[in-house]
Amino acid sequence: MSVHVAVVGAGIIGLAAARELALRGATVTVVERHLAGAGTSSRGEGNMLVSDKENPAEARLALRSLALWAAFAESSPEPFEYQRKGGIITAATPSQLVLLAAQAERQRALGITASVLTPEELAEREPNLADGLAGGLWFPQDAQVMPIHAVRALRRAALDLGVTERVGVGATGLARRAAGVRLSVSDGSSIDADAVVLAAGPWSAAVAATLGGVAPVFPRRGLLLVTEPLPPGTVRHKVYDGRYVEAVASDAAAAQVAPVVESTESGTILIGSTREAVGWDAEVRWELAGQLARDAVALFPALARAQVIRTYQGFRPATPDHLPLMGPDVRVEGLFHDSGHEGAGIGLALASAEVLADAVLDGRVDPVFDPRRLGEMDVGDRLGAHPPTAPLSLRAPSQGMSGGVGRSGPPGGASGTGSPAVPRGGAASTIAAALLRDGVQAWRTTRFQGRPRGLYCGIGHCYDCILADGHGVTVRACLEPAALTADADRGRAHAELADVLDLDVLVVVAGLGGLAAAAQVGGAGRRTAVVDRYGTAGGQIGRQPASAEVPTGPWADLIRQGTGNATHLWGTTVLALRRLAAGSARRFEALLLRDGALQTARADHLVLATGAREVVAPFPGWTLPGVVTAGALQALVKREGASPWRRVGLAGSGPLLLAVAAATRQAGTPPAFVLESQPLRRLAIRGVPVGARHPAKAVTFARLAGLNPPRFGWRVLEAVGDDRLSAAVIGDRRGRRRTVELDALAVSDGLVPDVAVALQLGCRTSGDRAGSAGPAVVVDRDQGTTVEGVLAVGELTGVGGAEKAVAEGRLAGAVVVSATGGPAVAAALGDEARRWRAFAEDLADLYPWEDGWALDLPGEELVCRCEEVSLAEVRRAVADGAVTARAVKGLTRCGMGRCQGAVCGPLVASALRAAGHADPGDLEHRPLAAPMTLEQLGRLSTDGVAQPTA
Repeated sequence: MSVHVAVVGAGIIGLAAARELALRGATVTVVERHLAGAGTSSRGEGNMLVSDKENPAEARLALRSLALWAAFAESSPEPFEYQRKGGIITAATPSQLVLLAAQAERQRALGITASVLTPEELAEREPNLADGLAGGLWFPQDAQVMPIHAVRALRRAALDLGVTERVGVGATGLARRAAGVRLSVSDGSSIDADAVVLAAGPWSAAVAATLGGVAPVFPRRGLLLVTEPLPPGTVRHKVYDGRYVEAVASDAAAAQVAPVVESTESGTILIGSTREAVGWDAEVRWELAGQLARDAVALFPALARAQVIRTYQGFRPATPDHLPLMGPDVRVEGLFHDSGHEGAGIGLALASAEVLADAVLDGRVDPVFDPRRLGEMDVGDRLGAHPPTAPLSLRAPSQGMSGGVGRSGPPGGASGTGSPAVPRGGAASTIAAALLRDGVQAWRTTRFQGRPRGLYCGIGHCYDCILADGHGVTVRACLEPAALTADADRGRAHAELADVLDLDVLVVVAGLGGLAAAAQVGGAGRRTAVVDRYGTAGGQIGRQPASAEVPTGPWADLIRQGTGNATHLWGTTVLALRRLAAGSARRFEALLLRDGALQTARADHLVLATGAREVVAPFPGWTLPGVVTAGALQALVKREGASPWRRVGLAGSGPLLLAVAAATRQAGTPPAFVLESQPLRRLAIRGVPVGARHPAKAVTFARLAGLNPPRFGWRVLEAVGDDRLSAAVIGDRRGRRRTVELDALAVSDGLVPDVAVALQLGCRTSGDRAGSAGPAVVVDRDQGTTVEGVLAVGELTGVGGAEKAVAEGRLAGAVVVSATGGPAVAAALGDEARRWRAFAEDLADLYPWEDGWALDLPGEELVCRCEEVSLAEVRRAVADGAVTARAVKGLTRCGMGRCQGAVCGPLVASALRAAGHADPGDLEHRPLAAPMTLEQLGRLSTDGVAQPTA
């Protein structure tokens, strides 16, 4: 009779164990509380190393596992980016090289292939390494995989062998039976088995305690930086210095930082590594990120101007003696462990599965890895204390951060883009406007499929319009001023920005809601700064013409009031917001990027007015150059005074289409058509009570519709063209179709609040709201968020237009003034804000976001524009068990590109809802709100901790 084994945990370790047990004839059930690979396996680099192994038993395990991985890569129908790329340890000095050579000699005795590299040989293998290194060690056996793809491959192999999976349930108890054990799970059911294998990674200690056993495993946190895609060959192997080996073996709870640099098949560069025993604290320590950046540039100076597009952290399962646990529990008969591999779990997984299967099925336990060797050791004291959130300090760049001292110079940030010469000067205000004015619709190609791309969102969210400037820095053409001089040094450090900006109130950003708040607090004498990535105040609704020297238009007075008593930080990007530790002089710290240099600002109050971004339901051809958002067209017309296109169509849903149509008509290029996908009958029935409650708005909508009568119930079926848009096929609900020749198609299906920086602070959001494409920040009657001292206004709290933003901004400003010793808040301000908030709710009901696109769209169409992920790949991830947007991200790379899910995040969540998963979450959590170069990130440190780079 077959032995039945229940495996708790469906990461790489658990799935490898399940596969091996099934290969040996066991009946296996895998229990996973989330989704396969959702834990540590999705938060690693995918390294499979022998270069850091000096313990004989662990070295044998690593070598055996490498052989098994190579064979599995050959046989698996599921590719997982297996690369036997080799590893290099660098030596900075001759004496360090001598020590490394001695290490290599010891490792060769264990069967590891290692050879010493001269400086010339080192340069040949890695041409972009820094000059002056004494040499290194070469380990040809080191390999790498894409972790989550490896999970998928192991899962498929296990299921093909008959393994059963129970997803979405956790282990809650274990009891002995006359023969075997009974595992209780969280849905109230139980599994009778002969043995239970616990493979819960860093959570093993807690789960073991629940089952009555002991697992001396504790979490060690690790931080990784991920750059934008760079040209092939920028980094060819896994490269690190000897400090990495020391960090792996360290028992210290304090942060261990060692430079590790490697490339991936997608072109990104992974930069690690840190190791900290701080329990489950998940806050990013930016001073450690700064040290990683400095270390990486010291190894590869050509990376200085490469942009970091995201950071992520993971918790690795560590043991007191740095060796994994594979064998029986010290207390509970029938309970076995397969955990404690720390950062080596992927590499050791397949051989560990063999050791584990020997113990479970044959009773043969390897004494080196026997969990009983540690007895009932308590690892609670190894969790470490959470480090205080210390204020950041900025350092002047040193010679090692110059970015120009490597053998090959800057790699160029826009790999494979085919960027044209960057136009400078002329009447256009941005590079994108200048290119479009000159008839250039596309200026780069995508790296996977070679598709042309140009302008899309037009306001800095999507990163479709990127190109490389003359210094190798990737810029967004829609934001980059066209008037920069050709020799402008974007990497310069501004001494005048180095000092910390000390404030009572920081307002983010300078749209109408932010300006209304700034007018209140600045006018009351509070030290106030307004930050915005654009060059002028006003946001999208109050956007000023490029030629305007003083504010103009209907919101000119508010712009003057909002900026009159505040420090202006125009052209400034908010990278991160965080709360400081109790006892700090101020409560909040902002990390800002201005003119290529970092600035920190500290404030007691934050007013968040980050607005919203557009969401477009994909359709065939929606990635063609010439297909843009309605907001992009609006921004161009307002800023430049004219449309760069003569024949423009407008389509989608919502009142924004009417406003954009009016703006283009006023600029002399009336739209060829305006398509409103909502049927007129539905809008009329639902709109009458809304109009009765908000008569002024009803009059405005009617006037705009009269100027540009929409075709109700019509939508775009397809955008047509080869390398750029040439026409659009449109149709209605009755099956009528027309083809219209166009120069551009502007589309908007709604707006989604831009909640990224609010989430960095821990502000609560509304989650999935009926009829909405994304979450909004939850506020109380006084615009206060769930974080004391942080207020939110405008579209961030729900899309409702200019009047809502201004009313909420005035209320928030008055609340801050009152909280800092000013007069009480006037009741009328609260009444006005609540009236407009009710209008936002009516608007969401009148123009709801529809998930139906995900049911009708052909699978080959892209959902993620950055990583070129198709809807078919998203559907496959759902079929594999993904029920959340984050799970789809892990299985498909959606949201891993430059925009970090700003475009595809709402679409992924929408596709999940269409598939029947009502609460898919979102992809709005971004530790880094916008890209920054390694050179810039390397300036971060904490007072009294980091030392200047030599």
